[in-house]
Amino acid sequence: MGLVLLFLLLCAKVRGQQSITLAWNPDADPSVAGYALYYGTASHDYSTRIDAGTNITASVSNLLQGPTYYFAATAYDTNGVESPPSNEVSYNVPVTTGSLLVTLIPAGAISAGAQWQLDGGAFQSSGILVSGLSPGNHTVTFNTISGWNTPASQTVTLVAGVTNSVTGAYTVQPAGLQVTLSPAGAISAGAQWQVDGGAFQSSGTVVSTL
Repeated sequence: MGLVLLFLLLCAKVRGQQSITLAWNPDADPSVAGYALYYGTASHDYSTRIDAGTNITASVSNLLQGPTYYFAATAYDTNGVESPPSNEVSYNVPVTTGSLLVTLIPAGAISAGAQWQLDGGAFQSSGILVSGLSPGNHTVTFNTISGWNTPASQTVTLVAGVTNSVTGAYTVQPAGLQVTLSPAGAISAGAQWQVDGGAFQSSGTVVSTL
């Protein structure tokens, strides 16, 4: 028994993974009961077996982008005895998507609940890596948290095979203080107030940016 792999055909790619179909020459030996496909990421050391039955093609799914995979096929008889593996075929799965890592600062904003989202999707925490993203322009936005100014939205251009990074910087909102003095007679007599040793203020004045 013996057979030769003919080709590998790229079939589909979805969010960081790919599927391919392989085909081989049928074996004319009447003792052949079926075929099996072996593959893995190490040459001549296959970690996975697919029983193709009497088919002369087999599909392999969920291949990660980046690694090189190696394939070989065998024929087996009615007793399950397999022929030696066919000539090995290798295929490097291309990287067609990018990743995004967003870091939020400062730590106080993170503790207060700062998060980010990509293209209006689910909110993510600081330091989360999102992969399997299509190349091109994407929009990063940030949530609103009490006491902090929200960073402006950012447009990031993602590149395939690259981990793109973005930083979102929250800033503390200034506080204000208003003091009301009483009674009216004290105000008429010149009563005033000051904060942290600053300038004296009249009753009802608001001191901001504290």
